[in-house]
Amino acid sequence: MVPRLAAAGACALALGVLAGCGGDGSGSSATPDAGAAVAAAAPAPQVSRPTAPGEPVRPGPGTPRPFAAAVQKGKAVVVAFLMPGVADDEAVRKALRVARVAKGARGVAFFTYDLPQARRFGDLPELLDVTGTPTVVVIGRDRRVANVFRGLTDADIVRQAVSDAKDAPPA
Repeated sequence: MVPRLAAAGACALALGVLAGCGGDGSGSSATPDAGAAVAAAAPAPQVSRPTAPGEPVRPGPGTPRPFAAAVQKGKAVVVAFLMPGVADDEAVRKALRVARVAKGARGVAFFTYDLPQARRFGDLPELLDVTGTPTVVVIGRDRRVANVFRGLTDADIVRQAVSDAKDAPPA
């Protein structure tokens, strides 16, 4: 994986820069999947430590509401952090589109956050230990981080991770 932080304007994903951001669920970083409005988040409190794979995700007051609602409802969730115009990131974006419409993806919440709109991230980079792009995090119905993919990821891998996340018992 080629580090994307320099391309993002020297540390756009730095933890201190991202406090107080929101999120979305579309492929374009504009609106959540369900069409819910993204509320402007208050400055995000510092996350004590990132959620490791296998640990439950605990959204806080700085977490984007649509993402927090999906996790709290026990949905399988896929969240991606991408830099538009970068080849690996665009390939992952395409893989996510394929996975999103695949058989078995029904009922899964997909969220894509584009780096230039960092104000929408809330505390997600800190919560999910995102340090670069492309990063895809898959959360199971049990609210636990099932997979973290850093770098180029294809549609087959994402589809399998979605299937596994949906098979997780509800929390």
